[in-house]
Amino acid sequence: MTRTMHRRSAGFTLLEMLVVIMIIGAAMTMGTSTFVTVTQVWNERRAISELDGQAQAAIESIRADLASALSSDMSGVGLSGSSRELKDDRTYPPWAHADDDFSFAVESADAARGNAALAKIGYRVERTGATGTLVRTTGPISGEFPEGGRLELVSARVQGFSVEYLAAGPGAAWSETWAGPGFPRAVRVGLALESSVRPEFQTSRKAVIPIHVH
Repeated sequence: MTRTMHRRSAGFTLLEMLVVIMIIGAAMTMGTSTFVTVTQVWNERRAISELDGQAQAAIESIRADLASALSSDMSGVGLSGSSRELKDDRTYPPWAHADDDFSFAVESADAARGNAALAKIGYRVERTGATGTLVRTTGPISGEFPEGGRLELVSARVQGFSVEYLAAGPGAAWSETWAGPGFPRAVRVGLALESSVRPEFQTSRKAVIPIHVH
């Protein structure tokens, strides 16, 4: 009896080794799966955070320009905004996105130095498909939309850009277009973006921007 117990304690049986190997394998599988899941969640949140930052930066650019807007009495022109929706039923899934644009007069850099120069700033989406690029255009004061001036990239991978206008006065409702001659009391800007790396990662932001013209 003593010799038998001594031999048994000298090592592990094949069954015991197999059980240990299976436990270690299961633990490694669970650890790998958890690591992959955590990495995916982290990448998704980072992508969404970056998109939120891009959307917020674009809205702040519009807010800053509207803060410098000149009244129609000062510039001779008011704010002008149009609304349209682009659709494509040939793709799967079909898509429909807002493609609004608007423009208004501001004081140019030369005017700040003492020269009587005015400029018109406009925001619009340049699109080649379901996604586009939000651009800021600075051009001459004449014309409905600034053309032939400086073009600046505001945000890429734009799905939709919407602008609504709130007229002054009690009981006023939001409208999709604005033809002046003056300025609305506020604009409501909406911007939808998608990730360039993972198109399924998307974000949308809206902001109401009060307008106080000079």
